[in-house]
Amino acid sequence: MHKFAIKGKNFITLKNKMSVDERCNEIFKAIDQDGSESIDFAEFSGYFANFKSIVNVDGDVASVFALIDTNNDGSLSKEELKEFISSRLKK
Repeated sequence: MHKFAIKGKNFITLKNKMSVDERCNEIFKAIDQDGSESIDFAEFSGYFANFKSIVNVDGDVASVFALIDTNNDGSLSKEELKEFISSRLKK
């Protein structure tokens, strides 16, 4: 099982009383560089390469991407990202 760990309070923790949906939308927009409403692997890996100091991914980025990509279509939807983040907030 791969673990996805986040360092730094501003990435997944809710700030300014934002709802989970609002925070997920904010994160999704930041990663979806081309505005296609889906996140491909290049966008995903590129995003996390920019934040090496606050993001710690146990295992490789491809494994984390596959973990979030629950329908295995090779891209991440807002719903997949929301489900992943929501499951981590409950822990």
